[in-house]
Amino acid sequence: MRKMDWIDEEKERRQHGVNRPLLQSEHAEVNARYPGCTLEYCCECGKATGRAGRCDDSLFIDDDGPYCKECFDARVESEELPLDSLSPMPDNASGREEKP
Repeated sequence: MRKMDWIDEEKERRQHGVNRPLLQSEHAEVNARYPGCTLEYCCECGKATGRAGRCDDSLFIDDDGPYCKECFDARVESEELPLDSLSPMPDNASGREEKP
């Protein structure tokens, strides 16, 4: 039996509803072994957002989200929302550096 590494541990966490911010390179490594494991889905339409998570580039309006780009744009256009309620969070908001 293969020893668990960080990728296996990440899959286990996510199966139990515990998500943590990952770098794009980490998402790629996890999804290479477990396709779709770290995919994020739109809270409106259920489609994959193609984004990396709230601490990276996910689209939220206050605490609502994540949204795909189309649903995010539609909601912003349909409501008058204050700019401070919109995200994505700044690049590298997790404070973690990319692996070389």
